[in-house]
Amino acid sequence: MVRSGKFSLELIDATTKKPFKEHFGLDGKTYAEVEPEIEYFLRISSNDPRQVCVTLDVDGKNLGYTSALSCGKSVEKGLLSCENGVSEYCALKFNKLVNRNRNVSNKSNEEGEDGLPWTGCIKMKVYEFVFKEGYHSAQKSYVSSWSANTDHVLKGLNVTSKKKALNSERGSKTFQESHKGGRNWGPGEKLLSVKLLYCSTVGLIS
Repeated sequence: MVRSGKFSLELIDATTKKPFKEHFGLDGKTYAEVEPEIEYFLRISSNDPRQVCVTLDVDGKNLGYTSALSCGKSVEKGLLSCENGVSEYCALKFNKLVNRNRNVSNKSNEEGEDGLPWTGCIKMKVYEFVFKEGYHSAQKSYVSSWSANTDHVLKGLNVTSKKKALNSERGSKTFQESHKGGRNWGPGEKLLSVKLLYCSTVGLIS
């Protein structure tokens, strides 16, 4: 579990609902130890007295929706679709890049803010909760347009590094929640962000 202020982020197995083992690097970053083909959800939590807005990025791509998060709450998130007052969250799945025919970027293989080129990255951004004008209906339909990020840098990596390389794609496991209409709301000023990296076991022990 990665914490920043009074907020936390962790990845949980979509079947067992148990969090993945985490390791703390000398670089100060947190790495979740995961395996290819395992499906997962994102668990976000808050102990802040304020209600806040949260957005989530997976491998550099926003999931496409904003969530409200209240004090003392811990909720699970995934790829969202809404219809007739029901929200359905679909799990994501860890994908071994070396086994896929992916487009290869010509970008540098140097480490960036999201970690080494073979690590996946989850970001939670936390904002002030702000009411907007108007109201929304529970019947409003929505489908997340998120798709797997294929712009990964495999060119120039050695064999061991390529074995570490993972990203996320759409899974199959789902759960549903009912939702209500009400007053419009959205994100205000950004408060902070929380980042969690993930990679395969071979990436952690080599």
